[in-house]
Amino acid sequence: RHGARHLELVAAAVENEHGAPSLRVEMMRTATFRFLLRAKGPVAEPSLGFNLYDRMTNLVFAAGTRQLGVVLAPFAAGEERIVTFKLTCSLQPGEYTFSVEAGEPSAEGPNFGFLHDKHEGLGPLVVHYEHTHTWPFYGIARLPLEISV
Repeated sequence: RHGARHLELVAAAVENEHGAPSLRVEMMRTATFRFLLRAKGPVAEPSLGFNLYDRMTNLVFAAGTRQLGVVLAPFAAGEERIVTFKLTCSLQPGEYTFSVEAGEPSAEGPNFGFLHDKHEGLGPLVVHYEHTHTWPFYGIARLPLEISV
């Protein structure tokens, strides 16, 4: 855990595709991540980001409120809020770790920010699939593909 902690990640919960608390989700199904944020003081432009890593710690995917254009309202001192991320696990079966970070934009540009709180190495999130069915794709992740004849 590191960062200035003016905006803190207080708690996290993960649910599988059935809405049950679990770090295990079926391939191509949705995992829901809920993060409880608490402000120690006013935070004008809060943001929350999510990073997903494979078992070799390669970054598989990273995005958050800023990339998706979700604007979080400013926080007042002592205010708490739950932010929910729903991730479709279009990933090959395996174990993944994740990190989550709360921050604000910085003057350095749109792809930089001021870090308030970051938790790394969370999980593992296990993506699984029935081996009796044909997998919907092969490789690390499913990409948009259309086939016509």
